[in-house]
Amino acid sequence: MMAELKALEDNSLIKCRLIDYVWGAGTQLRGELVFKARVAVPGAYSLPGGLTEEELRKCLTWLIQELKLIHPDISVKALTCSEDKPWQHPILSHLIKAQWWGRKGEAKKLGSREDSNPFINTPIPMIALVATAVDCVLSGMFTGTTVDFVDTTFRDRWIRYHNLLKLFSEKSPTYLAKIRKQIQAATGHPAHGGKSLPAVSYDFNTLENAAEQD
Repeated sequence: MMAELKALEDNSLIKCRLIDYVWGAGTQLRGELVFKARVAVPGAYSLPGGLTEEELRKCLTWLIQELKLIHPDISVKALTCSEDKPWQHPILSHLIKAQWWGRKGEAKKLGSREDSNPFINTPIPMIALVATAVDCVLSGMFTGTTVDFVDTTFRDRWIRYHNLLKLFSEKSPTYLAKIRKQIQAATGHPAHGGKSLPAVSYDFNTLENAAEQD
């Protein structure tokens, strides 16, 4: 799936296909991812953390609407975070590792080479999808119900995260590359270059002639 997403993400003419692919063919993937997120997200954000119902709703609104959920070092009481570290909340790398690099993860089967594993460099659609899954779980905590990770509710939110990541790739590519390296390190699968080993050639005729003369 991510190979197609990586190929599509920079082509504005077929961006709609990218969106449809995530919210169509990716139904099973989304289900698996949000299941993992429901287990991990409350602890990752220290929620409910002894907050009153009013405080919890205020915190969740802040996390979701102001996109603070992508920042680390969150204080759910003070409503503060490391503002200078967007996309560095540990939940992102945790869920990427659990979904794609776990025992049955699709990425784990493909190794650690950039030229053979489209997951290795953490393509933008992958990060956006994980952020949207976190958003889904936090939304469920706000309503007090289990919110389904469905097209009608979360397509636009995925687009929001995807567009924000594209903005980072345009305005601060070095920073985004740093984030991707951090995720690679967290998954335990850093990239090992994108070039294949050089081909080795021999003069077989010379070798044959030499062997015949021995």
